[in-house]
Amino acid sequence: MGISEIGITNYGKRISLEMGTELQVQIADVAMPLYSCLVGMDADEFLIIKAPSPYQLVKQKLYKGNELIVKYLYNGTIYAFQSKLIDAISKPFRLVFLEHPKIIEKHELRSARRARCFFPAHLVIGTETYAGIILDISRQGCRLQIQFPPGDAPPPFRLDEQIRLLCKFPGIEGDVEILGALRNIKRSRQEATLGLGFSKTTPEAINRIITDYIFSIFKNH
Repeated sequence: MGISEIGITNYGKRISLEMGTELQVQIADVAMPLYSCLVGMDADEFLIIKAPSPYQLVKQKLYKGNELIVKYLYNGTIYAFQSKLIDAISKPFRLVFLEHPKIIEKHELRSARRARCFFPAHLVIGTETYAGIILDISRQGCRLQIQFPPGDAPPPFRLDEQIRLLCKFPGIEGDVEILGALRNIKRSRQEATLGLGFSKTTPEAINRIITDYIFSIFKNH
């Protein structure tokens, strides 16, 4: 397991990380994503994070010298670094001490730069439902393509109309429901391409699913 596996470019040594930032943690031989958050640091010396959860799955991996990879979002940028575990304590709180990273990798992920995908989805507006394909996605929104039969009038989409999006994500059973609004509409004779903005009140569980997918894209490309 090495930092090169993440596939993110642009190197820098300064760490952009605030207290309470949610972290995704990868540990060798643990297949599922683990989650933590930053609770403290000593500049250039060490970081303190909460013990990753689910704790029962990972507690045997929290030994001195074990390597891990940490990824997080900060101001629209994905950051990632490799570190080693200094120590872990369970009392009075479950905390993990990490070596301060020597190299920080980053990849810009502004709202205008989305991760490409090809997910089936259903757009629900009022009482109408439209089948489509999500072409790209970010935490802020996505681009959805809808086709309709020749000769049919295009659906009467309106900007800022409130929507429900029911979509499939790899590895997730059932539909993921996201609320938002129409931000951009492009029509042709037999299809419409819609820009959807996700609601700022989107549950963190949904944000996490989207973030995990984005991380997986940049890990494998």
